[in-house]
Amino acid sequence: MNRHALPVRLAAALAAAALLPLALALAAGCGQRGQAGGGFQMPPMPVETATATSGGLVDRFTVVGSLAASDAIDVVTEIDAAVCSLPLREGQPIAAGGLIAQLDDSELAAQAERARALRDQRQASHARVAAK
Repeated sequence: MNRHALPVRLAAALAAAALLPLALALAAGCGQRGQAGGGFQMPPMPVETATATSGGLVDRFTVVGSLAASDAIDVVTEIDAAVCSLPLREGQPIAAGGLIAQLDDSELAAQAERARALRDQRQASHARVAAK
């Protein structure tokens, strides 16, 4: 007897013994299809399908909160008048001394016209008195 023959036969027998349960499990799972499994079977689940497309996505939401400016300034005028126009857009930079708001100067123009008329009247009165 060959000295190496026994271990090879033993190894083959062990391998066959290890593979036997696996072969039996596979054989049990390969039954005929179409035969009832003996239990309740669920009907197929209905699904919805759609074609995927690429495009832009806009995600808008409404929130409640408060905002605070990082910088603030006080704008003060030398005269008391109503603002009639704002030539700047919000966030637009402005140079020092630039126009921020146009004030309604119609009342000031009327006061200046009255002052000119009064001056002219007094100059005429002065000229009459000086001529005598």
